[in-house]
Amino acid sequence: MKSLMRNGSELRYQLLRDFREDAIRVQAHQCVVESNTLLDTYAEVCPDQSVAAHRDAIQLIPPPPVPGLYNHQYAGAMLQGGVIQNNHIHAMGSQLQGVFASDGLFDGLCIAGNVIDTNSQHHITINGLRSGYIAHNYQADGLLAKIRFYPLRLGGWVDDTCVWVLGFLHDQDEYQPVECIIKDSTSSHVTDLRRVISYPNHTYLADFDLTEWQVYAPTLHASDAVSLCRLVQSAAKQFGNEVYLT
Repeated sequence: MKSLMRNGSELRYQLLRDFREDAIRVQAHQCVVESNTLLDTYAEVCPDQSVAAHRDAIQLIPPPPVPGLYNHQYAGAMLQGGVIQNNHIHAMGSQLQGVFASDGLFDGLCIAGNVIDTNSQHHITINGLRSGYIAHNYQADGLLAKIRFYPLRLGGWVDDTCVWVLGFLHDQDEYQPVECIIKDSTSSHVTDLRRVISYPNHTYLADFDLTEWQVYAPTLHASDAVSLCRLVQSAAKQFGNEVYLT
């Protein structure tokens, strides 16, 4: 696994194969992942296909807002910038996920010109995308890669529940509309669920005060990721208004 953990790191022209975890993890701001080839040969020999299917070709993980904090992508840490461009992802018939981000906020993210050949439903899936540029990403058959946007998720997925943020208190924090992000000639390949209640048994928040939350969240500490997630889920409800299906 290749991890980019310094701001402005670059990874170019690499051939990656036989990766048993994620192939690439971007964990710093303004990183560039460009013109790499990823071949998933591990899925063919992995004894547990559920494990093989939860690996990502390229995973995006925001760094902590304050040095020394751990697991704070679950508390809404933000990743700024970054370029994922002209990479070839070949899953060799497996369920390898393409470009994936499950926790945190993402601003100014560029994902362009990639070929994503996988049987997974997740070609490009980003939770918490506020702004960016996404265009000209294709499957091996020439069709546009499938893109999914979900809301900001706080507290991970523990105890079979999540806290999702559908909207923010301040206009400058809001999710950009799809037409400002997707620059293909069509958006028929895009599923935008950032303002949608997809799981009725989960908690959804509107009017979320991100400014106050970003001050408060670094004060949360726990000995392990699951404990931190529970703290985050409980605390986040104080910073927004719960929304219910009617």
